[in-house]
Amino acid sequence: MTRELLPLMQSGSKVVMVLSGVAFVRTPEMSAYGAAKAALHYLSLTLSEELRENGIKVIRVYPKQVATPF
Repeated sequence: MTRELLPLMQSGSKVVMVLSGVAFVRTPEMSAYGAAKAALHYLSLTLSEELRENGIKVIRVYPKQVATPF
């Protein structure tokens, strides 16, 4: 989605990525989830560098643990 919206974004725009602390700790039975969140973490770091010259900021949000039925 980010790739599709970037051409529409102007200086001062922000990209918000919701990540997870699971990306940084070994959590049994959550390897795929942790790997996906780790990938998003590093994507957000790289994207931040790439978009800085255009005045677009990348914000990373790491919410606390959330109780869900999953």
